[in-house]
Amino acid sequence: MALVIVHTIPIGTPEDVRDGRLDRERIWTVMQQKAADPLEFVPMITESKVVERYEDGFLRDVVFFGRDHVLERIRPRADKNRILFEVIDHPRLELIYNELDLDSSGGFTYTLSTRFTEGFVAGVKEDFEVLDRTSQLLRETAEASARTIGEKARALAATA
Repeated sequence: MALVIVHTIPIGTPEDVRDGRLDRERIWTVMQQKAADPLEFVPMITESKVVERYEDGFLRDVVFFGRDHVLERIRPRADKNRILFEVIDHPRLELIYNELDLDSSGGFTYTLSTRFTEGFVAGVKEDFEVLDRTSQLLRETAEASARTIGEKARALAATA
């Protein structure tokens, strides 16, 4: 059984879009920066290094909380407004998506989707406290990422 935790957070406001402070191109640029160097965006990541580059993405080694190494194959897909983080050989994490979308009010949203391994799910399926803490941590991560993406995208607009 798969477990996917999803959090969608606004990036700025619809007014930022109408006033030209936020647009898809600038947000996408910043999301790609986040994928390559997540330290400013994701508080739980304490180290990050691009190990290898490919035509369609790159391999990244990150460290969570100063102790948990995760190797990720990252594939940005501008045509889908999505960046795929395929986690390689990890006991809990399997797949992560970062997605850019527009909400019904015309503002941009950032969605963090995290799919966990069957082993993790089997170990916590009855432990709602662990699931709640995990979901809360991912929500805080999505909020920090959306906030920083918005700030950096607005800064790009100010220098344009």
